[in-house]
Parts: sequence; structure tokens; C-alpha cells
Amino acid sequence: MLNVRPETLKHRLTGEWVQPTAEEVREVLRVAELTGAAAGRLVGVSSRQVRRWAGDENKIPFGPWWDLLKHIGEAVESDDALLSVSRADADLFREWFNCVQDLADPGYLQAKDYEAASRLLRALGERVPNSIADKLKN
Repeated sequence: MLNVRPETLKHRLTGEWVQPTAEEVREVLRVAELTGAAAGRLVGVSSRQVRRWAGDENKIPFGPWWDLLKHIGEAVESDDALLSVSRADADLFREWFNCVQDLADPGYLQAKDYEAASRLLRALGERVPNSIADKLKN
């Protein structure tokens, strides 16, 4: 049985995700029967990075945590989570939005467009550029 807080099992896009503690990282590794090296290969990082997460030197980011949860079948999907966006799609969206903004204040971008861009960037853990944040203040 997995002994972690339920909030750590939620998808980040739901807004309910809570970052796991080092103890919870160790618990998932134990349940998954993964060594640091095996976990690192699974999530695309070094075994040293996994040791940092398990040793509370660094906090585990959402992406690797979610991959570990999916590996053991504990990731809690939700309707909102099914709307998640790949990193490539997010990068493409950011490039498109930046190009559109460079068109000398295009009139067809509305407040809701800037709000959507802001929400997407925050959900991905990205910084919201001033060019978007300033439009939300108006």
C-alpha cells in the first residue's frame, strides 16, 4: 500500500497538486521497487538527481513525480488532467503567442486570450512574461 498524501497524487493542472516530500519520494521508489538508477532511467534524469529528491536536497518536479506515479498505477487522472498539453505543444503555443503579440498590439487578442496564455504558462511552471501580465492588469 502506498503511504503518501492524496494531494500528491493529483495532476498539476487540477490546481490541487501538492509537492511531495523526500519521504514520499522514497515511498514511491519503495513501492515501485526501483533503485535510484532505474528510477532515473524511467524519468530521464541521473541517479544522483533521484538521490537528491529522496534525500531532500532538491524538490522533485511534477513531471518526474507524475511519471513515477504512472509507473506504479497511482496517478489520479481527472477530466482537467486529460486536457494536459505536451511540452512541444506548449513551446509551439508560446512561439505562436509571442509572434502574434509582435504584430503591434493585434486587436483580435482579447483579455480571455491573455488569461488563457497566463494559465497555461503557470500550469507548466513557466514564468508569465511581462507582455502578458501587463495586458491582464488593464
